[in-house]
Amino acid sequence: MAIIGEDLEFYVQNQINARQTLHGSGVGHTGTLRTDKQINLLNSNTSWIKLASGVSISGSNRLTELKIDPKFIGMGLAKNNILFSGTSKLKTQIVEGDSYTQLEQREGFLPRNDNSSYTYGSFGFSPMPGIISADIKTLTRGSLKRATVKLTANNKQQFDIIDLLYMRLGYTVLLEWGNSIYTTTGFDKEILRNTLIEEKFFKSAGSDSYFTFLKDIENKRKTNFGNYDALLGKVSNFNWSFNADGSYDIELTIISLGDVIESLKSNLSVDKNTNKFLQSIGAIEKAEVATQTGDSTEEGVIDEENSADIISAMLAVYKFVNNDLKDPGGVQITTSEPTIHDIGARLHPNEGDTTITVDAVNVEFILKYITLQEREDQIERQKERSDDLFKMAGDAIDG
Repeated sequence: MAIIGEDLEFYVQNQINARQTLHGSGVGHTGTLRTDKQINLLNSNTSWIKLASGVSISGSNRLTELKIDPKFIGMGLAKNNILFSGTSKLKTQIVEGDSYTQLEQREGFLPRNDNSSYTYGSFGFSPMPGIISADIKTLTRGSLKRATVKLTANNKQQFDIIDLLYMRLGYTVLLEWGNSIYTTTGFDKEILRNTLIEEKFFKSAGSDSYFTFLKDIENKRKTNFGNYDALLGKVSNFNWSFNADGSYDIELTIISLGDVIESLKSNLSVDKNTNKFLQSIGAIEKAEVATQTGDSTEEGVIDEENSADIISAMLAVYKFVNNDLKDPGGVQITTSEPTIHDIGARLHPNEGDTTITVDAVNVEFILKYITLQEREDQIERQKERSDDLFKMAGDAIDG
């Protein structure tokens, strides 16, 4: 979504023009009749919605309690209960040596069939659970998305599975929606086929960050000219009720960080290559401190929680590069207390000693000068240290 004052994405503008062409076709002044594809687009387009859980079952005890086959341990239960067209399961098949992953819809009547559309419970045969409706809204001018998804489960067994996969605060889920067919020019017809649930969601578990997945969603929007959208978020609330016919009405509230807020997020974790590099420069810096002080136990600049997040890592690298400038060498303030306060480590004043009065407090500035040659030597040392830093970074990443 465009922020106020910004243009719409180029693919959105193209889709608006294509739909204007489509809906304006066949009108008298155009001089042409609608083609079969245009009639099909106008009459056969339908919306769709998918919901997948990112929950991995770590042990089989819970599955055994619910009388679920232990083979669904890990991501198996989530892959086998994707809420689309009732419930579908992820299936990978090999065709002419190539691997294809797609959603397989359930079919058949007999509950003993694993792929049956019906299950048998205390109230007899029950159809599949599924999505009843979804209400997606953007908040704070597009920086957040919030979805309210209503589900139905037709017996206790179905409810237990949905409860295990979706009904916990903080559970990660992927909600997708869009149009089944669309046009890019007003004359052609495109079919929206596999989405990120089939292509990447389960494959990227534990390897991709939320920030990376936002780019995949935007690429999918662009590829399908705005006829696809998704919300990767967490369950922020849920409630359910039991009906007289033995079914359950379930409501999930899903909140997602949008592109704007995610771009401002600072507590992102550091990747393993960066963490390895920070450890290497920490060891080097500590060795230098030991050489200078003779104390191998004294901590250096890098000995801190520098890998806690990206900001801490950036500051640690900056301090390592500029370590030779940690002695201020600039302006010092002497107050009425017998203490000297360093300010402005990069200040190199040209004025002589001076005294100023602020609110009846005398402050004496003691200026430390360096010669031009000393400054050039200092810059050269910093340049050599930066070159060594980049070399170590390359070695750490290659290793």
